[in-house]
Amino acid sequence: MAHRHTLDMFEIFYENLERQLEEFFSIIEKPAEGKGEIIPPVDIYECSNLIYIEVELPGVKKNDISLTLQGGTLQIEAPKQNEEKERVKRDHICIERNFGTIRRRVDIKWACDTNRIKASIKNGLLTITIPKIEDRRGKVKKIEIEEI
Repeated sequence: MAHRHTLDMFEIFYENLERQLEEFFSIIEKPAEGKGEIIPPVDIYECSNLIYIEVELPGVKKNDISLTLQGGTLQIEAPKQNEEKERVKRDHICIERNFGTIRRRVDIKWACDTNRIKASIKNGLLTITIPKIEDRRGKVKKIEIEEI
């Protein structure tokens, strides 16, 4: 009988772990590959009262980047084009660079001040800073009842 209880506990632990991992990795949503889309690497970290999102965008100009927030999802989009200086016919031996549309979505699941999001780019690294605020979701708030 004790053996079955151990198995049940393991199953509960495994299900909880799986659910937490799915929730953790759902923060970053990648678009479907294979449609000419480039998925740039992203680092997300927090310090004191800020969330930082860093996105590698080498060779992309500031004015070509579209950065939007809608419904709790941060969308980064930019074209990455091959800027050949000379239009000379050539036979490629190896092509490893990607060209097309850069797209990346990041779900913002933290309590934050979306009116004060800032972004800057330097040396191909887009840095987005998002101020955190106190998370009031889930807190009990007493509501006074008026007598009419």
